[in-house]
Amino acid sequence: MKSRFVSMASHEFRAPLSTVLSSIGLIEQYIGKEQIDKKHKHVERIRSAVKNMRVILDDFLSLDKLDQGKVAVQLHTFSLHELVLDIISDFDGALKPEQEIRYDHKGGERIVLDKQILHNILINLISNANKYSDQDIQVSSEVNAGQVIITVQDKGIGIPQEEQQQLFEKFFRASNTSYVQGTGLGLTIVKRYTDLLNGSVDFISRQNEGTIFTLRFPVFKMEEI
Repeated sequence: MKSRFVSMASHEFRAPLSTVLSSIGLIEQYIGKEQIDKKHKHVERIRSAVKNMRVILDDFLSLDKLDQGKVAVQLHTFSLHELVLDIISDFDGALKPEQEIRYDHKGGERIVLDKQILHNILINLISNANKYSDQDIQVSSEVNAGQVIITVQDKGIGIPQEEQQQLFEKFFRASNTSYVQGTGLGLTIVKRYTDLLNGSVDFISRQNEGTIFTLRFPVFKMEEI
């Protein structure tokens, strides 16, 4: 896996590093106050490029910890509704023009689960919906007597039917995603994290129509903390 990562990272880092270097060179040329907008544009390009590189590293480090058994589940009680709203707010400025994340919740709000692991799962799923769709993203959550159910739906490019069985494999990227940067590790991490919480992740996808991911987790009791 490490050998594959080195190969993938050397390829994926080349474009953002080139962006950083070229933008820095251009910023140095913009010395007048009237050129502040041009400076701002290139600062944003640098910020985006660095963020892309950080995502690649975060994916690899997360999977490395999972493979080594270094991720321990820590149950806490928290508001699912508030967690999802906080995650959605993290995407301010990252959404495409006129794209929104819509959210609805049913049932109780407070659950007992590993908040950080659930946060990481949802960040990955919403990031994918953001990358592979230009339209609004729908997030829904429900807490009932038996389980926690969360769905993330987009109306993007979808996953080719013949490739869907490979979706959670390490480094797998669908054939229609080559124009978008990615590690092919995000959904592997989602599956591994979900398994740690004794949950399940399923999806329905149609190419050029979109994808719905559904997470289900058991409702833990306070005495299980």
